[in-house]
Amino acid sequence: MTGGSESDRALQSARGTQIPGLNVRNAMEDFHVTNLSDEQMAELNPIIRQAIFDTVVMIEQMDDLDTAEHLSWLIRMIPDYWEIPNAGYRIDVEDDAPERY
Repeated sequence: MTGGSESDRALQSARGTQIPGLNVRNAMEDFHVTNLSDEQMAELNPIIRQAIFDTVVMIEQMDDLDTAEHLSWLIRMIPDYWEIPNAGYRIDVEDDAPERY
């Protein structure tokens, strides 16, 4: 969907970030059960969703110099030791066997 008012585009971005937010939440479920209380997870979830939304907005607004500089800074801050995510695969921590999802 293109066009529309700025508030329509913002709402579309907000709705679009709920899917990755839910996916992150679901991916963290085993970690949550083992390491975090429900109260801690309830505090963490909106932080994750907001960060996803903020990142999507930055990407959408890369034509703004300040936004592009901030996004560039974030890219430079990615540690060398971070793995590159596997497209469509999830690594099972217990046996390191890739699991298609």
